[in-house]
Amino acid sequence: MAINQITIAGTVGGPVQSKQQDNGTIHYFLLSVPWLDRDKNLGAPTQIQCFARSQFNQTLSPGTPVIVTGNLRVYKNPQRKDPYVRIDFSYGAVEVTGTPTSINMLCLAGNIGKEPETKYRENSPTLTKFSIAIKTGQDATDWHDIVLWGKRAESAQKCLHKGSKVTLTGILKEERWADKTDQSPRARFNLTASNFALQGGSNNQSNNGQQQSSGTNRQPAYTDDAF
Repeated sequence: MAINQITIAGTVGGPVQSKQQDNGTIHYFLLSVPWLDRDKNLGAPTQIQCFARSQFNQTLSPGTPVIVTGNLRVYKNPQRKDPYVRIDFSYGAVEVTGTPTSINMLCLAGNIGKEPETKYRENSPTLTKFSIAIKTGQDATDWHDIVLWGKRAESAQKCLHKGSKVTLTGILKEERWADKTDQSPRARFNLTASNFALQGGSNNQSNNGQQQSSGTNRQPAYTDDAF
């Protein structure tokens, strides 16, 4: 079973806009969130576009503190080097809080696309990385990058494999760096997980090697709705 839900707080970065598409009207606005990295509030805020394909009548002024709940979607544009994210709140909500708050909760569940990569580093926590696939339509799949640190990373290395069906909870983070060739700004998003569990397993420490055969090598089916 696929799970995809994010609840995140920020401020409205611009007016709500709308655009007519073949399947109806889409409403969208920019959510400004303090930089989603391990060091908080360093550099420019993270900007995430939020959209709904359903009726949306709320009046949101720039600077209004809100909490957005919805699905985290992954997109790719030929004009950009890196995938980026949007929040689809068509079946979620936008709550005006009145005062700024700090909320960042993300839960994802899907299949691991290839064998997790674990790095054991001297004087630093163990790091495990992998990606999970979540179907978003009949022929569309979003690929989400996952990061685990320390003891959780070591546990993941032992019991998670290509094809494993896993549920993860944690926070959305944005990594930033400069391209080595031209020093252009680069960025990518990930779920930094605080907990994980194998779907159908008795606990999150069990090793289900039989699930490896269900993995997939499909390339990410990114889309861009150009709004």
